[in-house]
Amino acid sequence: MTSNLTNYYLKDDPSWAILPEPEVFVDYINPVGGYYIDLKLADIRHKKLPFYENLEIIRIYGDKWNEIPEEEFCAFFLRQGPDLIELDGISESIYRANDLGKLILNRDTCADYLKFFCMFLTPEDSNQPFYILEGPESEFIYNFSKFDKDKFLKDYKGMTVTESVSSGLFNAHARVMQADSLYDAYFEIYPDGTVVMKDDVLVGAA
Repeated sequence: MTSNLTNYYLKDDPSWAILPEPEVFVDYINPVGGYYIDLKLADIRHKKLPFYENLEIIRIYGDKWNEIPEEEFCAFFLRQGPDLIELDGISESIYRANDLGKLILNRDTCADYLKFFCMFLTPEDSNQPFYILEGPESEFIYNFSKFDKDKFLKDYKGMTVTESVSSGLFNAHARVMQADSLYDAYFEIYPDGTVVMKDDVLVGAA
Protein backbone atom coordinates (compact mmCIF):
# COMPACT_ATOMS: atom_id res chain seq x y z
CA MET A 1 0.00 0.00 0.00
CA THR A 2 1.53 3.24 -1.19
CA SER A 3 -0.01 6.47 -2.33
CA ASN A 4 1.07 10.04 -2.79
CA LEU A 5 -2.39 11.20 -1.70
CA THR A 6 -4.29 10.71 1.54
CA ASN A 7 -5.85 7.26 1.98
CA TYR A 8 -9.30 7.04 3.50
CA TYR A 9 -10.51 3.44 3.34
CA LEU A 10 -7.38 1.31 3.78
CA LYS A 11 -7.41 -0.29 7.21
CA ASP A 12 -3.68 -1.02 7.23
CA ASP A 13 -2.75 2.64 6.76
CA PRO A 14 -0.77 3.58 9.92
CA SER A 15 -1.57 7.29 9.52
CA TRP A 16 -4.97 6.58 11.13
CA ALA A 17 -4.75 6.66 14.94
CA ILE A 18 -7.29 5.24 17.39
CA LEU A 19 -9.68 7.98 18.50
CA PRO A 20 -9.38 8.86 22.22
CA GLU A 21 -12.59 8.60 24.26
CA PRO A 22 -14.64 7.05 21.44
CA GLU A 23 -17.62 6.48 23.73
CA VAL A 24 -18.14 10.26 24.06
CA PHE A 25 -18.07 10.67 20.29
CA VAL A 26 -20.40 7.72 19.64
CA ASP A 27 -22.91 8.82 22.29
CA TYR A 28 -23.10 12.18 20.54
CA ILE A 29 -23.61 10.94 16.96
CA ASN A 30 -25.68 7.75 17.40
CA PRO A 31 -27.56 6.78 15.32
CA VAL A 32 -25.87 7.54 11.98
CA GLY A 33 -28.22 7.15 9.05
CA GLY A 34 -30.34 4.74 11.03
CA TYR A 35 -27.33 2.66 12.05
CA TYR A 36 -26.44 2.32 15.74
CA ILE A 37 -22.69 2.07 16.25
CA ASP A 38 -21.64 -0.63 18.70
CA LEU A 39 -18.32 0.27 20.34
CA LYS A 40 -17.53 -3.42 20.79
CA LEU A 41 -17.62 -3.93 17.03
CA ALA A 42 -16.58 -0.53 15.69
CA ASP A 43 -13.13 0.68 14.67
CA ILE A 44 -12.97 4.46 15.11
CA ARG A 45 -9.86 6.37 14.03
CA HIS A 46 -8.81 9.91 13.21
CA LYS A 47 -6.08 11.92 11.51
CA LYS A 48 -5.23 15.37 10.24
CA LEU A 49 -5.74 16.34 6.63
CA PRO A 50 -3.03 18.29 4.76
CA PHE A 51 -5.45 20.85 3.31
CA TYR A 52 -7.18 21.87 6.56
CA GLU A 53 -5.33 23.77 9.25
CA ASN A 54 -7.84 23.18 12.05
CA LEU A 55 -9.87 20.08 11.15
CA GLU A 56 -9.37 16.39 11.68
CA ILE A 57 -11.24 13.59 9.92
CA ILE A 58 -12.82 10.73 11.87
CA ARG A 59 -13.50 7.36 10.24
CA ILE A 60 -15.94 4.81 11.66
CA TYR A 61 -15.92 1.21 10.52
CA GLY A 62 -18.82 -0.71 12.00
CA ASP A 63 -20.18 -4.20 11.70
CA LYS A 64 -22.44 -5.34 8.87
CA TRP A 65 -24.79 -2.76 7.41
CA ASN A 66 -28.54 -3.46 7.13
CA GLU A 67 -27.97 -7.13 7.99
CA ILE A 68 -25.95 -7.66 4.80
CA PRO A 69 -22.63 -9.23 5.92
CA GLU A 70 -20.60 -8.10 2.90
CA GLU A 71 -21.67 -4.47 3.32
CA GLU A 72 -19.61 -3.06 6.17
CA PHE A 73 -20.79 0.20 7.68
CA CYS A 74 -18.43 3.13 7.13
CA ALA A 75 -18.92 6.81 7.92
CA PHE A 76 -16.74 9.92 8.06
CA PHE A 77 -16.92 13.14 10.07
CA LEU A 78 -14.83 16.29 10.25
CA ARG A 79 -14.19 17.84 13.67
CA GLN A 80 -12.77 21.00 15.13
CA GLY A 81 -13.20 21.18 18.90
CA PRO A 82 -16.93 20.80 19.60
CA ASP A 83 -17.92 21.41 15.97
CA LEU A 84 -18.74 18.29 13.96
CA ILE A 85 -19.65 17.92 10.30
CA GLU A 86 -20.82 14.66 8.77
CA LEU A 87 -19.49 13.97 5.28
CA ASP A 88 -22.86 13.01 3.88
CA GLY A 89 -22.34 13.32 0.13
CA ILE A 90 -23.56 16.91 -0.07
CA SER A 91 -21.25 19.66 -1.33
CA GLU A 92 -22.64 22.13 1.22
CA SER A 93 -21.13 20.01 4.01
CA ILE A 94 -17.69 20.34 2.44
CA TYR A 95 -18.07 24.07 1.90
CA ARG A 96 -19.14 24.46 5.54
CA ALA A 97 -15.98 22.60 6.54
CA ASN A 98 -13.92 24.91 4.33
CA ASP A 99 -15.28 27.92 6.25
CA LEU A 100 -14.72 26.26 9.61
CA GLY A 101 -11.35 24.62 9.14
CA LYS A 102 -9.24 27.19 7.31
CA LEU A 103 -8.68 25.58 3.92
CA ILE A 104 -5.07 25.48 2.69
CA LEU A 105 -4.85 25.23 -1.09
CA ASN A 106 -1.51 25.23 -2.87
CA ARG A 107 0.42 23.10 -5.36
CA ASP A 108 1.18 20.57 -2.60
CA THR A 109 -2.37 20.16 -1.30
CA CYS A 110 -4.67 20.79 -4.26
CA ALA A 111 -4.65 17.23 -5.64
CA ASP A 112 -5.38 15.85 -2.17
CA TYR A 113 -8.28 18.26 -1.72
CA LEU A 114 -9.72 17.36 -5.13
CA LYS A 115 -9.65 13.65 -4.27
CA PHE A 116 -11.35 14.41 -0.94
CA PHE A 117 -14.00 16.63 -2.55
CA CYS A 118 -14.88 14.13 -5.27
CA MET A 119 -14.95 11.13 -2.94
CA PHE A 120 -17.32 12.78 -0.47
CA LEU A 121 -19.68 14.16 -3.11
CA THR A 122 -22.51 11.90 -4.28
CA PRO A 123 -24.43 12.94 -7.42
CA GLU A 124 -28.20 13.22 -7.16
CA ASP A 125 -28.79 10.53 -9.80
CA SER A 126 -26.45 7.96 -8.25
CA ASN A 127 -25.34 6.64 -4.89
CA GLN A 128 -21.79 6.26 -6.16
CA PRO A 129 -19.25 9.04 -5.57
CA PHE A 130 -16.39 10.03 -7.87
CA TYR A 131 -13.11 8.26 -7.17
CA ILE A 132 -9.91 9.95 -8.33
CA LEU A 133 -7.32 7.48 -9.65
CA GLU A 134 -4.06 9.36 -9.26
CA GLY A 135 -2.09 6.43 -10.65
CA PRO A 136 -1.37 2.73 -10.00
CA GLU A 137 -0.83 3.53 -6.31
CA SER A 138 -4.43 4.73 -5.87
CA GLU A 139 -6.12 3.14 -2.86
CA PHE A 140 -9.08 2.16 -5.03
CA ILE A 141 -7.03 -0.13 -7.30
CA TYR A 142 -3.74 -0.70 -5.45
CA ASN A 143 -4.46 -4.40 -4.86
CA PHE A 144 -5.62 -5.06 -8.43
CA SER A 145 -3.62 -7.23 -10.79
CA LYS A 146 -1.27 -5.49 -13.19
CA PHE A 147 -3.64 -6.56 -15.97
CA ASP A 148 -6.59 -4.75 -14.36
CA LYS A 149 -4.49 -1.70 -13.47
CA ASP A 150 -3.40 -1.43 -17.09
CA LYS A 151 -7.06 -1.57 -18.13
CA PHE A 152 -8.11 1.14 -15.68
CA LEU A 153 -5.15 3.38 -16.46
CA LYS A 154 -4.81 2.87 -20.22
CA ASP A 155 -3.36 5.96 -21.94
CA TYR A 156 -3.33 7.78 -18.59
CA LYS A 157 -0.10 9.48 -17.54
CA GLY A 158 -1.24 10.35 -14.03
CA MET A 159 -2.99 13.20 -12.30
CA THR A 160 -1.77 16.71 -13.13
CA VAL A 161 -2.35 20.05 -11.41
CA THR A 162 -1.40 23.49 -12.70
CA GLU A 163 -1.81 26.85 -10.98
CA SER A 164 -2.68 30.29 -12.28
CA VAL A 165 -0.60 32.47 -9.96
CA SER A 166 -2.49 35.65 -10.75
CA SER A 167 -5.96 34.25 -9.92
CA GLY A 168 -5.13 31.48 -7.46
CA LEU A 169 -7.13 29.10 -9.65
CA PHE A 170 -5.96 25.50 -10.10
CA ASN A 171 -6.64 23.31 -13.11
CA ALA A 172 -6.50 19.54 -12.73
CA HIS A 173 -6.78 16.53 -14.98
CA ALA A 174 -7.45 13.08 -13.54
CA ARG A 175 -8.82 9.64 -14.34
CA VAL A 176 -12.12 9.29 -12.47
CA MET A 177 -14.07 6.15 -11.62
CA GLN A 178 -17.79 6.59 -11.02
CA ALA A 179 -20.14 3.59 -10.71
CA ASP A 180 -19.18 1.33 -13.63
CA SER A 181 -17.58 3.99 -15.84
CA LEU A 182 -14.15 5.57 -16.26
CA TYR A 183 -13.66 9.17 -17.32
CA ASP A 184 -10.86 11.57 -18.05
CA ALA A 185 -12.07 14.65 -16.21
CA TYR A 186 -10.92 18.26 -16.16
CA PHE A 187 -11.50 20.41 -13.10
CA GLU A 188 -11.17 23.97 -11.89
CA ILE A 189 -10.47 24.41 -8.18
CA TYR A 190 -11.00 27.90 -6.77
CA PRO A 191 -9.21 29.44 -3.76
CA ASP A 192 -12.35 29.09 -1.59
CA GLY A 193 -12.53 25.34 -2.34
CA THR A 194 -15.23 25.45 -4.99
CA VAL A 195 -14.71 22.66 -7.51
CA VAL A 196 -16.12 22.73 -11.05
CA MET A 197 -15.85 19.81 -13.45
CA LYS A 198 -15.31 21.58 -16.76
CA ASP A 199 -15.33 18.55 -19.01
CA ASP A 200 -15.30 14.76 -18.90
CA VAL A 201 -14.61 12.17 -21.55
CA LEU A 202 -15.82 8.57 -21.22
CA VAL A 203 -12.80 6.31 -21.68
CA GLY A 204 -14.08 2.89 -20.62
CA ALA A 205 -15.92 0.68 -18.17
CA ALA A 206 -14.77 0.04 -14.61
